[in-house]
Amino acid sequence: MAEYTKSERQIQILVHLLNKPKQSFSLTQIMQALSYPEADRRNIQRDINSLLSLPGHLVECQGNGPHKVYKSGIKAMHNLELPNFEDTMRQLVFLKRITYIYPGTAALIEDLIERILQSITMEQKDKLKEVYDAINSKVLFMGTQPDLDETANQKLNIILKAIRTRHEIHTLYTPTWDEEKESDRIPLMIVLFQNEIYVACARHGNPEAVYVIKLNRIKSVEISPKTFVENSVSLNAVRTRVRDLSLLDNGQGAEKVVLTIPKEYRPYIEERPFHPSLKIKEKKSHLQITMNVKVTPQLVQWLLFHTPNYITVVEPAHLREELLALGQELVEKYRHPSR
Repeated sequence: MAEYTKSERQIQILVHLLNKPKQSFSLTQIMQALSYPEADRRNIQRDINSLLSLPGHLVECQGNGPHKVYKSGIKAMHNLELPNFEDTMRQLVFLKRITYIYPGTAALIEDLIERILQSITMEQKDKLKEVYDAINSKVLFMGTQPDLDETANQKLNIILKAIRTRHEIHTLYTPTWDEEKESDRIPLMIVLFQNEIYVACARHGNPEAVYVIKLNRIKSVEISPKTFVENSVSLNAVRTRVRDLSLLDNGQGAEKVVLTIPKEYRPYIEERPFHPSLKIKEKKSHLQITMNVKVTPQLVQWLLFHTPNYITVVEPAHLREELLALGQELVEKYRHPSR
């Protein structure tokens, strides 16, 4: 039995009810139809309650207590009307952009969006295209695919709206080594990297200076009345630093990294490649790995992960020295743990 996230389950339940708009289902019937185990009953009930709270009455509840049943609030798909249409579409577009994060429900998401597309007016379709074009290019993936922080939906929606309407955001944010502080920021894109969601921003007065903040460290966010002019220099800077995985670091630029590893460990590298530029060449006694990346803490962590697989840095020399110093520090630390 596959395990699904809250978002995946809600999508499955919603599509199930939309597929049979004239029928009502008890909690037990929904669980049986979607093959959910009895152990998940409380979670499924919470998922349904969340769907009931959505604007537009997409899901309705009838009856009381143990006799409650649930059904689609849309009598017929061709009569679909969504209040706050633009906000609803913004969330659907973002969901469509990241469907492959949800491998178990990608087809269901596509089906739901297709049904809505068939049910809206031409004016709404034009608005949807406008929203899609605005958001589609502003969501970038760096490295491995992340899981969404489901508690961040409201903040994410506010930031996406600010990006699309070119408004600054006012945030209360907790940095890694500092106290909470309020700031006005210029949001450019959403970046997803290794189970985290980041907001890429440009610094005021310097379009080439871009940086990121973690979504889960944003304590509060609201759209500022201040607007900004989208600058291609800033956008290109974000895209470039996403490609070389340097957006989270402020060190030197990308450089050639050469590694070696025994041939038998090739599957481990192919299963978890660090960067799209990574290439593997088979030598007589080993594999040679090359990639053009920035030397960042993330690269060091990846190398340490593969240390048991006998991975070795050939170049650059400063990366070898950094790993040597780290190794010596670990030896000293664990040789004399009381110090």
